[in-house]
Amino acid sequence: MPILALTSIRSTARRLCLTWGTNCVVTGEVDRFKMAVVNAARCAREQGLATEKDLIVVTAGVPFNTPGTTNILRVAPCDERLIFNADPE
Repeated sequence: MPILALTSIRSTARRLCLTWGTNCVVTGEVDRFKMAVVNAARCAREQGLATEKDLIVVTAGVPFNTPGTTNILRVAPCDERLIFNADPE
């Protein structure tokens, strides 16, 4: 099972690259969980790790962009149309 790590902090991405099997991507900051899920789905598809028919597991922390706050885990579709329709925010 591939692991895709998205972070807005370059030093965090560098450390995560040392973890076996982790694909790291430096992204812009997000302020809503739904956008974090959309970013993860897009990156997973772009990296060839998932298709629109797949499900992905997304972890995040609130408040966003604050190290050490991981407190959310969600199984989400990799299809953006389903993310926006199935998960009103």
